[in-house]
Amino acid sequence: MIQNIEELLRNPWFNQIASALIIAVLSYLLLQGLKAFVQRRLAGAKQNRAPWAEDLLKKTRWPVRFIMAYLAIAASLQAAPLITQKIPTLATIAKITWILLCFWLLDRVAVVVTKHSRLPATFTSNTRTLLLTIHRILFTSLALLIILDTLGISITPILASLGVGSIAVALALQDTLNNFFSGIYILVDRPIRVGDYVKVDGGPEG
Repeated sequence: MIQNIEELLRNPWFNQIASALIIAVLSYLLLQGLKAFVQRRLAGAKQNRAPWAEDLLKKTRWPVRFIMAYLAIAASLQAAPLITQKIPTLATIAKITWILLCFWLLDRVAVVVTKHSRLPATFTSNTRTLLLTIHRILFTSLALLIILDTLGISITPILASLGVGSIAVALALQDTLNNFFSGIYILVDRPIRVGDYVKVDGGPEG
C-alpha cells in the first residue's frame, strides 16, 4: 500500500491536479478576503447615506461571485499544464468566459451609475430607461464582436457590412428615424410639459 502511495505521489497528473486544487482553494479564499474588505468599505459608504452603495452590492453580487470562481480556476490551471495541453480549446473557452463575465459586471455597474447619477433635471425615468437600453445594446454588440475576434473570425467584413447596411436602413427609414430621434430629443430636453398650451402651426391647439 505504501508503494502504491509512493507511485501515486510520483504521478505527474496527480501532482498537478493536487497542486491545482490547492491553488484554487487558496486563491478563492484570498479573493473572498478582498471581497469582504471592499464590502466593508461600501457598507461604510452606505452608513454615510450613499444610496448607490447598497444597490451596487446587490447588482454586482452574482457577477463578482462568478469572477472570483473564474480567477481561482484560472490560477489553478497555471499549475496544471498537462490539463491545458490535453484540452487545447480550454484557453479559448476561458477567454470567452472572461469576456462575458467582464461585460456582465460592467453592465451591472453601468445600471447603478445611470440610476444614481445626477442627470439634468429634464431627464425623467423614461430617459434613464432609454439610456440603459442604449448602453446594453452597445455592450452586447461589443462583447459579440470581441468574442468573434477571439474565435478567429475576422470582424472587418462584419463591420463593413454593418456600415453599408446602416446607410441603406437610414435611407429607407429616413422618416421613421427622424421621428425616433425627435422623440429622444423631446425625452431629454422636455420642451413640452404637462399643462403647457401647445399651438401647432396651421393646425390644432390646446
